[in-house]
Amino acid sequence: GDVEGTIYYSFLAQTHAGGASSYGGLHLYRDNTEVALIGNNWGAGAFSGQAGGTFDLSSANSDRAGDNWENLDTDVHLFVVKIDFHADAADDITIWLDPNASLDEVSQAALSKTVRLAAGDLSFNEVHLRSGNAGRTWTFDELDFGTDWDSVTPVPEPATMSLLALGGIAMLRRRKK
Repeated sequence: GDVEGTIYYSFLAQTHAGGASSYGGLHLYRDNTEVALIGNNWGAGAFSGQAGGTFDLSSANSDRAGDNWENLDTDVHLFVVKIDFHADAADDITIWLDPNASLDEVSQAALSKTVRLAAGDLSFNEVHLRSGNAGRTWTFDELDFGTDWDSVTPVPEPATMSLLALGGIAMLRRRKK
């Protein structure tokens, strides 16, 4: 379409049974036609997506020797997605799997990012959270949409920040002795 600009979204997801049959994720639709899926594509055994084709998601925490994608597991995962819309041209999509929430977008580990350039027309007017195949369900939480990285990524809790500050003070005191 003629959409121009950038949108970000993020969500937490957990599958309650790993493996290739644990289909689910966040789906973007335009007029009842799926344009993108982030989570686990049908039949994939790794966290994956579909936008202009099927792909596995890169992970800095990969559990596969020699690969940079991550097998489905039952942990809670953070997905951050950026779509760059180009009027009358194919759109680009970037997906981060478990990015470091204390870092900004450009400081993220390269292996936590999957980029699909010219992935097609990704304009959408519906969002679906879908899961399940033979009772294999997913749980979703913290769905956020925004116009930049900071608007969709979690802010560390005050208790976490306090512990970091106390740790820093302890290191300074230790250094002075």
